[in-house]
Amino acid sequence: MRRRRHTARAGPPRLLAAALVLVPVLAGCQRAPAAPVADRIVFVLIDTLRRDYLSIYGGPVETPHLDGLARRGQALDHALSAYHMTSMSMATLFTGRTPSLDVRGERSALPWDEGSWCGLARLASGPDDTCIPRSVATLGERLHDAGYATFGVASNAMLHGGAGFSRGFDVWREVGRVDEVPEQGRAALARHGPATRTAARVLAATRALLASRSGDHFFLYVHLMDVHDYASFPSEEDPKAWGRALRAMYARAVAREYAAVGELLAIFDAQGLRDGTTFVITSDHGEHLGEPHPQPPRLGHGGNPSYDTLVRVPLIVSPARVPEPSPPLHGRDVHALLLGAAGLVPTPADGEPDWRAGELYTSELEWRTHRGERWKWMQERASGRELLFDLAADPGETRDMRGAFPERAADIRRRVARISAALAAAPRAPRALRPGQLDRLRALGYAE
Repeated sequence: MRRRRHTARAGPPRLLAAALVLVPVLAGCQRAPAAPVADRIVFVLIDTLRRDYLSIYGGPVETPHLDGLARRGQALDHALSAYHMTSMSMATLFTGRTPSLDVRGERSALPWDEGSWCGLARLASGPDDTCIPRSVATLGERLHDAGYATFGVASNAMLHGGAGFSRGFDVWREVGRVDEVPEQGRAALARHGPATRTAARVLAATRALLASRSGDHFFLYVHLMDVHDYASFPSEEDPKAWGRALRAMYARAVAREYAAVGELLAIFDAQGLRDGTTFVITSDHGEHLGEPHPQPPRLGHGGNPSYDTLVRVPLIVSPARVPEPSPPLHGRDVHALLLGAAGLVPTPADGEPDWRAGELYTSELEWRTHRGERWKWMQERASGRELLFDLAADPGETRDMRGAFPERAADIRRRVARISAALAAAPRAPRALRPGQLDRLRALGYAE
């Protein structure tokens, strides 16, 4: 493995670059914490984690390790994932680009396949490009080029193989590969897959990876899946009963996962690596657990309108690096935050809309959703049916207000048309699945 010699760089220019990252992203904030460029950056992604289950956000599950990190840093209250599925939201965290399934000139969506799983098909250089197009710089590539040793432990199968997430990593460990499942279990991958990607296996891979390092100037990405695997794929026959059972199973899985976070922090304490390390802990998306809405979504995640149970996620940063108070932070902002911890600025994202503060657009297979700081608009692609929620008065998204505020809905519809045009890809036929891809979807419960 090729190693890069790491040398110290002068402080002031790097500090200035880190500050400049957050100025355009968080314009209008009053207090900006002064944090030095990090010797080490640790990015922990807890798959399928809702913010409202954590005690630090007033939830039922005690998370003392996160409380300790937040006391030395910050727990940000308004973080939003870019999408309600892993491949899309992770593509944003790794590239800073907005995922979209929109098609130029059409209300229909792109076909769901490897070419669209990351939502970046509009940036592809050809029909054989990867999920993250080769023309788009990744987080691993940027940090590697900045002189950090780059280590990744990925336990979600959507990030495995040649999808593009591993680009720029000196060492990339894939935990829970489909080929690790015994042949006799292949017919039921959704049940057998979780045993191959437990937190214990992820931590074992992380310990081995850190033990092999040649220096202490590194970026480490760790992806945990126990919360994602809290239950088998839910039944649609009795959503209310399933919702009650799932909420209990979900809370237990969150508690187990945060024990793993404590073990990860203990590794850094035991090796004297806590000081000088920036920790960023968040999730790729949340989970729907039976909450009522005018348009009833399926339990779980994926294929739903993007209700806040699916997109509001925790964001813990230690030491503090985000100016407060801040507007809602999105995946593209977390990408900038991670680069800023290394004294870098995001790569110019040509073709992105001119985003307003706190604005989130989610382009799904069946729905399109626009979320501002107060209003949230949804449109079903097939029928054109619209919903409008006032998040200030109705944070649970239970009352459709479009009839009372038709002009507000029309304003958002016009705004969405402009955003969609900027993010749309050319129409194309579906791509055939490569060998093993269907098994990867089955292992995650996304295919029968």
